[in-house]
Amino acid sequence: MAEMEDALRSCMEQLLIAREEREQIIVEAASEISSQQKKLRELQHSLEAANKKAAKLAAENNSLCKAMDAKDKLVRELRESKAASDQELSGAAAKLDAAQKQSASLQYEARMLQKELEVRSQEREYDLRSVDAARAQQAESLKKIAQLEGECQRLRAMVRKRLPGPAALAKMR
Repeated sequence: MAEMEDALRSCMEQLLIAREEREQIIVEAASEISSQQKKLRELQHSLEAANKKAAKLAAENNSLCKAMDAKDKLVRELRESKAASDQELSGAAAKLDAAQKQSASLQYEARMLQKELEVRSQEREYDLRSVDAARAQQAESLKKIAQLEGECQRLRAMVRKRLPGPAALAKMR
C-alpha cells in the first residue's frame, strides 16, 4: 500500500502541478486575452480615428474638387473672355488702321485743297490786279475821252464861229 500511497501522492502531486499549470495557463490566457482586448480596443479607436480622418479627408477632397472645378470653369471663362477680347482688339486694330489710312488720305486731300486754294488766291490776286489795271486804264481812257470831247466841243465852237451855215456843219460831222 505504500506503493499505492506513493502512487496516489505522485498522482496528487501531478494533479496539483497540472492544476497549477492549468491555472497558470488560464491566468496567462486571461492576461493574453486582456492584452488582446486592449489591443483590439486600441485598434478600434485607431480605426475610428482613421475613419474620422478619412471622412474628413474625403470631405476636404470633395471641397477641393469643387474648388478645382470652379477654378477650371473660371479659367475656361477667362480664356473665352480673352479670345473675345483678342478678337475685339483685332477688330479695333483693323478699324484703327483703316482710320489712319483714311486720315492720311484726308490729310493729303486737305493739302491738295490748300494748294488749290493758294493757286486760286494767287489767280484772284492776279485778276484783281488786272481789274485794277483795267480800271486805271479805263479811268485814263475816260480822262482822255473827256479831254477829247472837250477839245471837240472847243473845236466845234471854233468851227461854228468860222463857218457861216448849217451846210458847213454837216460837212464837219
